[in-house]
Amino acid sequence: QGADRYRLDRPAVDLRAAWRYRVTIERGLRRVVRSLPGLDLLHLRMADVGTVAAARVARQEGLPIVFTAAPDPHGVIEAMDDEGALERDRFGDSDVTEHWWFRVRMVERLVAQAARVVLLPRTGGPSGRRGAVISTALRREPISRS
Repeated sequence: QGADRYRLDRPAVDLRAAWRYRVTIERGLRRVVRSLPGLDLLHLRMADVGTVAAARVARQEGLPIVFTAAPDPHGVIEAMDDEGALERDRFGDSDVTEHWWFRVRMVERLVAQAARVVLLPRTGGPSGRRGAVISTALRREPISRS
């Protein structure tokens, strides 16, 4: 048994431009979720408009989510800092185009909403740090609809 896939009859949109379609994406996802009786949960992975829309639909429909926190913006920020490509005194300039604070906060909200969080281990860059940046109290009991 595999997951059903749904194809959109629209051309691809650049991720940065896709935010203006959030409500349309939510409506489409809600139609798909409601058309799948017995749907147990949604697995979300990216910190993008589709994931934010799916998390909102899941919350409204009472579906738990499993969130895989990768790639997370924390790793990119850490690597850029280690390489000297992101300096503290110029962080704001970079944030204007890359939306670092927004993306970090988005991941935090997804982690808080998730019934389960999957953390993919990673080895640190030049700093030698290991592991995921995000920590949360992970529950081990079965996931159920709320």
